[in-house]
Amino acid sequence: MARIRILRTGEGPLRPSFLELFFDLALVVALTRLSQLIAADLSWANALRAMILLAAIWWVFTVTAYTTDWFDTDQPVIQLLVLGVMLGGLLMALTIPRAFERPDGIVFAGAYVAVHVGRGLLLAWALQGHQLRYRSLRVVVWFGLTGVPWIIGGFLGGTGQWVLWVAALAVDYWVGWFGYPLPRMGRTPPDELRVLGEHLSERFRQMLIVALGEVILVAALAYRSVNFGSLHTLAFVMVFVNTALMWRIYFVRSGRWLGPGLEHAARSGQLALLAAHTHLIMVAGAVVTAVGAELVVIHPARPSPVTWLVSLTAGPAMFLIGRILFAVLTLRMAHFRKIEVPRPWWLPIGLFVILVATPALRHLPTLGIAAVINAVFLAVALAPTAQSRWQTRRRRVGGP
Repeated sequence: MARIRILRTGEGPLRPSFLELFFDLALVVALTRLSQLIAADLSWANALRAMILLAAIWWVFTVTAYTTDWFDTDQPVIQLLVLGVMLGGLLMALTIPRAFERPDGIVFAGAYVAVHVGRGLLLAWALQGHQLRYRSLRVVVWFGLTGVPWIIGGFLGGTGQWVLWVAALAVDYWVGWFGYPLPRMGRTPPDELRVLGEHLSERFRQMLIVALGEVILVAALAYRSVNFGSLHTLAFVMVFVNTALMWRIYFVRSGRWLGPGLEHAARSGQLALLAAHTHLIMVAGAVVTAVGAELVVIHPARPSPVTWLVSLTAGPAMFLIGRILFAVLTLRMAHFRKIEVPRPWWLPIGLFVILVATPALRHLPTLGIAAVINAVFLAVALAPTAQSRWQTRRRRVGGP
């Protein structure tokens, strides 16, 4: 039973380990490459390619977050596993610019399949004699099946690659939600998918912070390339403020409720998957925001063509959509625990304002568009505090 020591007991520290923080460096590389991919061609087709690649990379990081939630990262075999996944993630990230061409598509697909199948095989070996071994074997079977269209798509290229990769990715997400069901073996029961809410929620927060850091990194590199002109400086400050507001919009209230909600949920594994999907949308919004940030810093006074306008407004809108869905999830968990939580009405209002205002912004320079987005984000970020103070004032005067 010595090998079963790899299981996390829940008695040790629940905060992510230094190994997990090191692992996040691969995500930094991936997000940088994705923003570069989108910036190189501001077309809908290219944006869709980037989102497909992001979804694949996010699934690698999500499954790894579950792995480090279930297993002790102080054990050598788990450390080896995480480092192996990190290497595979880096290979995927490095092929992003030409992942829909050969041979890069073959490398991307091969690394994706190898990461998932290899992880499952190693864990199945390490869990010999334990019931949880079947959880890993189900994962191996399913990723072995979906690995076929992944690899074939990498060789095909073109439309065939699009179709096969989207189909394989959809199946990967679908079977993950349903516990990797198989004939005779059945699906993984909910109690084997339970997670440590504090640890997993912290991992999601860290990955989102990495995405926000990507916005600042892209803006800083762009700012350095234009020799610190006055308008460029103002644009860089504007981007920094925008990123800080995104951070506040996420962390105020709901950003701190996920951990306790997962701890008390009956199906915490599935709820954590929903949380991962909402964070994927927010991360996608941050990646697109990074593309817009580069445009603002380098070309602050230029009029915005339609592609630039979409780049500048789509990122913030996607971030708010993900944040709204995340708020719905946390509100649902609070309802089950019979905890009264204020409804964040300011989030959909902010999204509505951005969507409605977008057509009218086409006549503004990029810096003007950024200023409007910041004004909306500032109102959204301050709304919870304003509401809390107003409610406190009403209670003091004896209001209902």
